Amino acid sequence: MYSSSEDGFQSNDQTGVSRGKPMPGDLHLDTGRLANIFKARIKNTGCPFCEHDEWELPLQAGATGVGLPWACGKEYFRSGTPAVMLNCKYCGFIRLHSLNVLADIVVEDSSKTVALEVCDE
Repeated sequence: MYSSSEDGFQSNDQTGVSRGKPMPGDLHLDTGRLANIFKARIKNTGCPFCEHDEWELPLQAGATGVGLPWACGKEYFRSGTPAVMLNCKYCGFIRLHSLNVLADIVVEDSSKTVALEVCDE
């Protein structure tokens, strides 16, 4: 299940660097908004393989998600659809959600960058 930012998200800035005001264009993932969108839109939160309901968002400090490369024959283009990746904490299944559909979760406020841990309530 997904918990609110007050109920279980923990700060995890892996750089160890204290940040001031973000530079223009310094974008970050708003995990509070992400959790609220998931709560509102996703009805079956269990893993499709093991049925456990504990997910984590492996996020590098400052990253906004992952990019899915495009293929053209045997060639791959490094740019592609941006996505949020969640891992099942029990079996390791990886699920992806398109950032194109998840509006307003990439923001210019560095205080919103925290590690997302989604678990049973």
